[in-house]
Amino acid sequence: MENKTGYSLLWGGVGIIVYSIFIAWQVFSGSAPPPELIDLKSIMLPLPNMPVTMPLDPQISKAMNLSIYFMFLLFVASAGNAGSLGVASIPPASMPGLLKRLPRMLRDPMTPLALRLGYLPFVAPWLLR
Repeated sequence: MENKTGYSLLWGGVGIIVYSIFIAWQVFSGSAPPPELIDLKSIMLPLPNMPVTMPLDPQISKAMNLSIYFMFLLFVASAGNAGSLGVASIPPASMPGLLKRLPRMLRDPMTPLALRLGYLPFVAPWLLR
């Protein structure tokens, strides 16, 4: 990916996040109405032999609309990263001297192979398999 494309996706995501924070601030302060994506006034439960319709509080509809709206905004904001993994930052397993450094890496909590001794009783059954 080119730098221009990456930066435009980054700034687009930042813009969407800032916009969603602004909308949330307006909605929660009461200066703007919440977005109305769905109008949920009641729920019909399809029970055998008799369907039951239950009315819902308007606050439930408002909360559902806000949650759907912000989930959509977060989805759009994170669409550019594609869950990619930076392969260049992962050292190869066959690096010289790795086996010699392995005991030190297991004790150091800042290394990728950190093993907390307090967690050992919980992970022992899995390690013994």
